[in-house]
Amino acid sequence: MLRTSPLALILASATALLHAQSTNAALAGRITDPSNARIADARIAAISAGTNLRYETLTSAAGEYHLPNLPPGPYQIEVEKPGFKKLIKPDVVLHVQDALAIDFEMALGAASETISVQAGAPLMNTESGAVSTVVDNFNGLAKPAERLNDFGGVVGGPVQKDKMFFFFSYEGLRLRQPATQQSAVPDAVSRQTAPDAIRPYLNAFPIANGAALGASLAQFNAGFSNPSTLNAYSIRLDRAVHSKLTLFGRYNYSPSSVDLRAPPFSSGSVLSMTQSLSSSVQTGTVGLTHLITPAIVNEARANYSNQRVGTKTVLDNFGGAIPLPDSVLFPPGYASPNGLFQFAISGLGEYTEGNRGTDEQRQVNFVDNSSGSKAAHQLKFGVDYRWLAPFSSSFAYSQFAFFSGMTAAQGGALSGTASFANRAPLNPMRSSRGTFPSMARTGGKSHHE
Repeated sequence: MLRTSPLALILASATALLHAQSTNAALAGRITDPSNARIADARIAAISAGTNLRYETLTSAAGEYHLPNLPPGPYQIEVEKPGFKKLIKPDVVLHVQDALAIDFEMALGAASETISVQAGAPLMNTESGAVSTVVDNFNGLAKPAERLNDFGGVVGGPVQKDKMFFFFSYEGLRLRQPATQQSAVPDAVSRQTAPDAIRPYLNAFPIANGAALGASLAQFNAGFSNPSTLNAYSIRLDRAVHSKLTLFGRYNYSPSSVDLRAPPFSSGSVLSMTQSLSSSVQTGTVGLTHLITPAIVNEARANYSNQRVGTKTVLDNFGGAIPLPDSVLFPPGYASPNGLFQFAISGLGEYTEGNRGTDEQRQVNFVDNSSGSKAAHQLKFGVDYRWLAPFSSSFAYSQFAFFSGMTAAQGGALSGTASFANRAPLNPMRSSRGTFPSMARTGGKSHHE
């Protein structure tokens, strides 16, 4: 028998979070006997139909199993335990970033007896459809592009015979992850009848391509691909000064980026907006190893590392939308590189334009260790110094407007008056202990000038 339990869902969900950036899949679940008692030390095996490789684990004392990092593809699942009949479930297909929860109930009997679980039994995928490559096809949409390219290489050798050596490596990853999404947008009539001041903001939403939803709303459905890029460079030099002293230097650089269309907000997402996340990690290390005597060794290391993460949101012309220029969204002296504009309508969602900020962590590390041995004794002592400097740079200007819906009543988008609005210049830089200054609230008319 096969069931899906709440605990299995929790296990699989945890797996999904831990491996959100992996292209592999995961299985989790619980094994019980006919009385619903949990079976410990049952052997679970996922056997790849394509490569015949086995991925195995044993259930815990609570009867739970967990198989992470399974390459996508078709599998046969086998469950074995002395005193119980062997279970076999064929044709379990795992897609990229699937996290499936599958429970099994074992029947008493000899292990030589086999029970085949019906291939069509339902599976529960605890992952969000937004990160799966299984794409639903809405109101005749073409499937968006899907691609995964992973490439790289290494090279190394002597620079000076028996004295100096180098090693260089590179790896690149290019991913286009497909998705489809349904959303609501202002219908054609509301765009035509809206006040002149508000019409450009409504036109920043995509143009409806689906059925009318009522209340001045219509459906917009679309397929798209979210691109991701990763590069990793590493180079190292080793130098033998003499038989008792060696030096090395190493530098690593790993920039990456991902563009996410229609990022989720509490008031809903808008398909004519993308959120771009860029990240870079740089580390540089030098060190030496000195054999002072045959029994005493000293090792010294110096390291500098820098990690930077930046986020920005951009409006584009996806679905026939007309993005707004910075001159409309920001007052003189500000623009999208140093400001953030936010516009939300209840029932439609929120779009933003601008720089949401950059976070940076810098670290300097010095380590010196000496170790020695005498007779049966070994001694090691040293010092480890670390200097950390976290730093944040946010937008210098913020403007926000919220409308209660697509109505002509006070606070509705068709009235031209926001239910809530504020704008404020901010301190664009702060340390880890800094805070945003208070932003004065203003009500009444939307501050779109």
